[in-house]
Amino acid sequence: MDATQEVPLPKDFGAEQATLGAVLLDPQLWPAVQRTLATTDFFHEQHRRIFSAMGAVAEAGSPLDVLTLKAELERRGDLEACGGAVYLGVLLDGVPHAANAAYYAGIVRSKCRRRALARLAEDLRKAASDGGSDETIAHLLVQIENARVHPADAWTRSTLEGVTNPEAGTVHYVVEGLIPAGETTILAATWKAGKTLVVYRLVLDAISQRKALGYYTVSEAVKTVIFQIEMPSSEDDRRFRRLAIGCGMYPEEVPGYVQAGMLTVYNRPALNLTRPEDVARFQATVLDGGYRLVVIDSLIAAFAGADINDNSTVREHFAKAFGPLTSAGVAVLLLHHKRKTQGGKASRDDDRSALLGAQAWGAAAGRIYALERLNAEPGQEPPGPSSAFHVRMSLTGSWTPEETPDVIVAVEDTTDGGTTVRVINEDEQFQKGGLTTVQRVALCLAKIVRARGRVRRQDAIKEAMADLDLSEASVKRGLDLARIKRWITVEKSVAGSYKERDLVPGDEE
Repeated sequence: MDATQEVPLPKDFGAEQATLGAVLLDPQLWPAVQRTLATTDFFHEQHRRIFSAMGAVAEAGSPLDVLTLKAELERRGDLEACGGAVYLGVLLDGVPHAANAAYYAGIVRSKCRRRALARLAEDLRKAASDGGSDETIAHLLVQIENARVHPADAWTRSTLEGVTNPEAGTVHYVVEGLIPAGETTILAATWKAGKTLVVYRLVLDAISQRKALGYYTVSEAVKTVIFQIEMPSSEDDRRFRRLAIGCGMYPEEVPGYVQAGMLTVYNRPALNLTRPEDVARFQATVLDGGYRLVVIDSLIAAFAGADINDNSTVREHFAKAFGPLTSAGVAVLLLHHKRKTQGGKASRDDDRSALLGAQAWGAAAGRIYALERLNAEPGQEPPGPSSAFHVRMSLTGSWTPEETPDVIVAVEDTTDGGTTVRVINEDEQFQKGGLTTVQRVALCLAKIVRARGRVRRQDAIKEAMADLDLSEASVKRGLDLARIKRWITVEKSVAGSYKERDLVPGDEE
């Protein structure tokens, strides 16, 4: 037998099972799966017969469940060939998460496309080696080029059947309330704001199914791939080691997740998403690998050479690179940079226009978070990687009506060589650890404003000073608004509503 014929064709038995099982668990997923797949997309004959029977049940207007499917397979005489009623139960039991049906269907579709390419490639090999005509070879080359784009990868027609669902618009997440499935999310910050530390900690929590940042729920372990285009591998090793220790993991567990296939890191890959061949390789890596979360650091590096200030260019590249992934239910997390003003300070715009480059970066993304580093005094260089600092994470743009409240994330080194990255609660924001005197003064004043109407002002001042270990002289010096106005502004969400006149020197008594 020819060696090329011994290579098995691409297929994924588990993905086919999960797709069918997800529909049985949640029949409302059927329209989306049916638009994505055809019966012939399944490799295994029993799955083809089951999928075809599902279509007949749905078309007849009957409820799609195990009983109606079993009856349809019996009517066709296919039940035993499909493994009997027992196998239908196996399909139900083998679904990791029904909400990811579109993702599983994307894997099935990708394998089908690759089988078609493999068959065409074999035909081309035979034509080239056995004296096929130039016309035959040219025809096969055209077929191969056309096979690179599956019909379902083009336009998807919506039936709008979801409008009948009272829960229409429900967002499914890979990290609950933070990173939506099947969507692109941008995390934007200025240099040294801690975005890579925050994301790497999120990844560790996602693959190990821990509370993300000690705050967000991860309902199931998330298979993740990172394309680290900027930092060297030694820096990845250092950060993952410190973060693992900081979140209570043994450092040895991290390479264990890599070996188990739950985490893949491509360090400084030759990846440029402006090139079609790189886009195809990137998408095949993600879909064939079965990843549910893709992290790219950074967005600018991934599109090197593109005119990032041109909206049309940005939208075209964005759609081509990420559209097929999000359509398959994959969550794409992109690290990006915020603009700086002419004075060199970070832009304080809290919307899509604050992103570096064209506004289309923000318009094309489903969700945008801004990170703002809080613990650097005015005029002071941001602390290095081993310093303690806080960042505010704010949702500044989203296609969905759901609101995500701002959170404060504390980053701090531990005595055992680790780095903790976690969301802290409101009370912890008033602790003095890792804060400069000016920052503690700002928090003190914010706390005083919060106490208005509940306790005497003088008592509130004393209580806040005690909590933050501040002297009266420090507070009075801090009341120089030229020095602390920036920090009062930063902390206004902690303070609630406030009036700047309440903080004017001399009015505090």
